[in-house]
Formats: sequence, structure tokens, C-alpha cells
Amino acid sequence: MVVNPYIFKVLLCLIAFSFLLNCQVFCQTEIGIRGGLNSSQLVYFFDNNTVEDQKGVNRIEAGIFLEQRLKPKFNYILEFNYFETGNVFNATIPVRLHASSLESNSLLKYQLLQRKLKPSFLLGFGFNKYLEASDSRGFDYDFDDENINGYGFGFILGGQLEYKLNAMHLFFDARFKKSVTSFIEADTEDFGITVKKRAVVYSVGLKYSLQKEPRHLPN
Repeated sequence: MVVNPYIFKVLLCLIAFSFLLNCQVFCQTEIGIRGGLNSSQLVYFFDNNTVEDQKGVNRIEAGIFLEQRLKPKFNYILEFNYFETGNVFNATIPVRLHASSLESNSLLKYQLLQRKLKPSFLLGFGFNKYLEASDSRGFDYDFDDENINGYGFGFILGGQLEYKLNAMHLFFDARFKKSVTSFIEADTEDFGITVKKRAVVYSVGLKYSLQKEPRHLPN
């Protein structure tokens, strides 16, 4: 499955515009940064069968986000992240594949408990634009090639643990990401090749409330 770049840009603009419409001059909105480690893989399939002797890599993910309260227990999160992924083939001479991308994620956050320490459930989807891709053989992947897709789409499932520090909030989250679209989709004389991204991400972050806390005057 290949994402048309024009569809990608239109959907990205619609997501950002819908967020701004709901913001109500940043009332009940928080801004933050996040970063962490991802255990990710560009998984190769030959004729829809997973290729053996391949493994993922540990890379970084970092970004900024806006979080808006929708209901007492529901929040909407719009993220922009830098994400790295790759793969290692355990052949006679190991081949290492590396790729980097920019992501835009839309997440719905459900807070399980309304306490100072808040566990939450995360569900959403994301779009990404690959910036570059290369492997240890010195081969650079050309995104103008019709078999290589520079854009991607996938789903996100995870959980978050948040601790409130006055106007600041410290959090830790864990997520599973799975791509629906293919990074590479090609046919050879012997078999078809498909490459899709999947990842488990562990990150920490800090966010700040843009809404000022009301001050209580002494009696």
C-alpha cells in the first residue's frame, strides 16, 4: 500500500487545523517535549512471508507536542517527532539498514485515574515522511523510485504514567507502532518484496500547562 504525497499533506493540514479550531485560545492546553529509545525494525517480507535471520535496532525518537483536554478523562495529543529505524540481516556479512523520518501523530488519551499519579491509555495513528535511508553497503535509497515509498501511515497503541508537579507534568510512556503502508514494495522474477516498519518506543517527557492556575487570595 502506497500513500500519495498530496493526500499526506492534505491530511496533515486538516489535523493541525482541527486542533487549532478546538483549542479555544489555548484554554486547557499543554505544550511539551518528549524523547526516548525505540526498538524498531524495517521488516522484510518475501511473498508475504517474514524473512529469517533479521533483527531490529535500537534508535532514538524525540519531538514536541500539544495536548488538549476534551473531556474530564479524554485528551487529544498532536505530536511532531524525529524517528530513526533500521534492520540488520545476519548474513555471512551482516547488512545494516538505517532510515530516518519525521512523524505527525494524532492520539486520543484516556485517563484511567484522576490522581496526582495518573495512568492513561493511548490510541491513535500517525503519518511519516522518510528523510533518508541507506545501508552498510553504501547504497542510498532513492525516494523517486516507484518501488520506494517516501511516506507512511500506521497505528499506535500504548500507555502513559504521568506525575503532576504544579504547572509542570513529568511522564513516561510505552508504545507499539505498526505501519500499514510499505516502505518498499517491489516484484522480482522469483518473489515479491515488501518492507514495513514496526517499533516499540519507551520515552520520557515534560509538559507545561498554558492555562494559568487561579490564585486564591488570603482571607
